[in-house]
Order: sequence, then structure tokens, then C-alpha cells
Amino acid sequence: MDLLAGASAAAFVIAWLSAGGVWAIPAICIVLVAAGAAGWMEPSRGSVWVHPFVIMSPVLVMLLCDALILCPAMAGPRGFECVWLFILLVAAALFTLPLVGLSFVAFLIRRWARPPIAAGNSVSDAQCISPR
Repeated sequence: MDLLAGASAAAFVIAWLSAGGVWAIPAICIVLVAAGAAGWMEPSRGSVWVHPFVIMSPVLVMLLCDALILCPAMAGPRGFECVWLFILLVAAALFTLPLVGLSFVAFLIRRWARPPIAAGNSVSDAQCISPR
């Protein structure tokens, strides 16, 4: 699910870079919803931080390839034509940090929303759902 969300966000970023317009808005929304959903569904606290990096990896790889492959071909005599692409790459990398925070917030909200288990009763979620 994480790679699919990241790939679709990368597709929207490619559309935004080539056509302009408002294509960046769906990419940001997809990434935000995917990071929140991944944090919400994660069963352990130790793995929550991994999802935003997996979600953002296709976008970061795509921007890095654009910056390293396309910019030398487009560079003029001064070589400043692709600085905006490197700035976008750094901004996308820094955007991963708030996604980690969002993922942890969704994980903690799910933990706090779960009803507390009575003392001495160690019934798992699977036992509560399945009939005896």
C-alpha cells in the first residue's frame, strides 16, 4: 500500500512538473492520507516511522533521477537552470519528517481510542472478534 501511494504521488508530481497547474495538490493529499492510514493500521510502535520513508521513496528517487540525468542535459553556460529541481528535492525530503509525525499521531490516536482492558483480563483483539 505504501509503495502504491508513493508511486501515485510520484505520477502526480511528474504531471505537475511537465504540465504545471494544480497537480501537486493531489500528490500531497495522497501522501498525507497514506501516512495517516499506515500509522493507524500499524500494530507496533517500532515500525511506525518506516511507512513515511517508504511512501516518499518513489518521489525522492524520481526527483533525484530528474536532477542528475536531465539537469546536465539542460544546463546552460551558467548551470543555474535546474536549481529549482534540487530545491524541490530537498523540500520533498524534508516533507518526510512531518509525515513521520503524522504517522505517529495517527498511531497514538488509535491507541488512545481503543477501550481499556480490565485489570487481570488479557483478552486479545482476535478473541473479542471471533465467537467461541
